[in-house]
Amino acid sequence: MAKVIRATAYSPGHASLIFGKVEEDNILLSGSFGAGIALSPGAIADVTVEPRNEVFDANVTVWDVDGKRAESAETTLEAVNLFARKNAFKGILDVNIKLHFPLSQGFGMSAAGTLAALYAFAHSIQAPVMPAVECAHEAEIRCGTGLGDIAGIMAGGFSLRESAGIPPHSKARMLDIEGPVVACVVGPPIKTRDVITGERMKKITAVAREVMSLIGSDAMYVFRAARSFAERSSLITQHVSEALKELPAERSSMVMLGNSVIVLHPEEREIHALSGHGRVFSAAIDREGPKLLKIGAYSKA
Repeated sequence: MAKVIRATAYSPGHASLIFGKVEEDNILLSGSFGAGIALSPGAIADVTVEPRNEVFDANVTVWDVDGKRAESAETTLEAVNLFARKNAFKGILDVNIKLHFPLSQGFGMSAAGTLAALYAFAHSIQAPVMPAVECAHEAEIRCGTGLGDIAGIMAGGFSLRESAGIPPHSKARMLDIEGPVVACVVGPPIKTRDVITGERMKKITAVAREVMSLIGSDAMYVFRAARSFAERSSLITQHVSEALKELPAERSSMVMLGNSVIVLHPEEREIHALSGHGRVFSAAIDREGPKLLKIGAYSKA
């Protein structure tokens, strides 16, 4: 009789407001610095693990916010393979991920799905969680799907990441900000890889360093700095620019990297105005981070 483990885990998403790229020989020190918000809801992963004395074989299926199968799950596949090798695990892993925000719109859904999957996988094989986080961070950088979303999710809340990498290698300052947020997708997806691997990233990073140096501890200045960053880095799109005209500069900005905007403590008239620009999503600032939701085992003939 073979033993099969089933586990379900959750991870918040992450909305970057400001980011600059950092490349180091040690990938755990690489990624991005900047400002961002961990968002709930994020992603839920259901995994089935069947240990075998053979090779490791993983299957990952990602379902988008509308319940449609996503085209790619490369970051999660890369991460689970890294983690399996690190733990010398052999067997079959089946992963199903449900996302609560659209992909390629700046909400860290690739990172959230990957973290949720790895949390469930780690608990299923009774392995430490922190190496799983490291594998998720390494995978998102290698696959070009993100730079600091894993770090932002692990920091939690509204964070100012003063250095790149993931804890304990990075340094983050937390802002004491609670409350609801509303996000709105106002245009077509933006592929993160197309931006973070190009020459324009040097200018983006230089602008990010300058605006981050001007931020205090007040969210008002963070959002104003984020708007300045979006405009001066030339990342802002026409869709985003038009939507931001409906919102106060001290509570809203563009979501990186997407054709999306986010507003803190939204008023009804602001939500109504945004609905004329695109699809609106309600969320909350998440301080709890990824977590295991349930786990169990059964015997398979």
